[in-house]
Amino acid sequence: MTVGTNVVLVTKPLAWLGISIVDIVVNWLPASTYSRCFSSGKTFKSLEIVTGDLVNLQDCDRFYRDAEGAISFHTI
Repeated sequence: MTVGTNVVLVTKPLAWLGISIVDIVVNWLPASTYSRCFSSGKTFKSLEIVTGDLVNLQDCDRFYRDAEGAISFHTI
């Protein structure tokens, strides 16, 4: 399975949809895929976790830094 990029960003990875997306990223995408999750504290093996708040501009800047061309899954 591929997503057309080697960078995947996921917001709210603890929501039901986010958990499913993280499972796909970890178990189905190529090992060369770089993944970053925006979380309020939980960690995931093999993913970079960015702790922050989606309504905070500085946190969002940090989350999307160096992510040009990435696919971003925003879950609620």
